Amino acid sequence: MERLTADAVRELMTALVAQGYDVYWAEDCAPPANAEVFARELIFVIVNSGMKNSIAERIYYDRILPAIERGDSVMLAPG
Repeated sequence: MERLTADAVRELMTALVAQGYDVYWAEDCAPPANAEVFARELIFVIVNSGMKNSIAERIYYDRILPAIERGDSVMLAPG
């Protein structure tokens, strides 16, 4: 496997920007306000990592987030 060089990354970024992709969006992201916000965002990323976004959103917003707000364990929420 070839090693990815800094020059190759710069070329790729330039090509993506030229095609209209916003590859620098993460540079404008602020850090989470506190540990709870970080945990909620992390849980969403984990849930969303193995399925379609539309399914992950339903699980997160319909089951997991209400469990968090009630103070329940999210381990039982997706079930």
